[in-house]
Amino acid sequence: MLMLSAALLFLVASHVVPSQAAVRGRLVARLGRGTFLAAYSLVSVAALALVIAAYRSAGTGTWLWYPVLEGRYAALAAMPVAILLLVCRLTQDPSRMAGIYRITTTPGSLGVLLWSLVHLLNVGETRTVAVFVGMAAIAAASLLRNAMLARPRGAAGAVPFARILSGSERFAPAEIGVWRLLLAAAVTASLVHLHPLVIGPDPLAGVL
Repeated sequence: MLMLSAALLFLVASHVVPSQAAVRGRLVARLGRGTFLAAYSLVSVAALALVIAAYRSAGTGTWLWYPVLEGRYAALAAMPVAILLLVCRLTQDPSRMAGIYRITTTPGSLGVLLWSLVHLLNVGETRTVAVFVGMAAIAAASLLRNAMLARPRGAAGAVPFARILSGSERFAPAEIGVWRLLLAAAVTASLVHLHPLVIGPDPLAGVL
């Protein structure tokens, strides 16, 4: 677990430190944007590879808690939302206050954070918990950073539907589009189907 903890700390640091405005600015100024992005990608991939290797070598550890069946229902309900947030983040322009960005200014970070949290409900073994805590930490740090960079700044923009409920923004589901909903549903169904084949646990076990 010591090596896994160190690898996870390195993974978190490799995402959080270079994303700080002051650090990123200095590195871009010194290396150039292209070189910085290439180096950042290489370090991120290396950090992830270290986590995978450390996870495998850690072996099965103790159980911190035992997941309850209700956690699977929560995951099955929440994962389509997380996938939709990520689909919208990848297919909509963040500079335009439209579609998903009327609902939240940080859809990508929220999607990853939601993914991490619902998986924590369904794991309990030490090394697996450590991995998802690390992923949740990265997502939370990214959410806070992106919330401060987005317009409007802060929690008012990041909290889903907060601006719509306050009347400062309107709900426009047509800007999200049916095709994004269908794509998110297809991706979710594929992940559920492939989960027991690629990862191991069957998310539908005991549910259906």
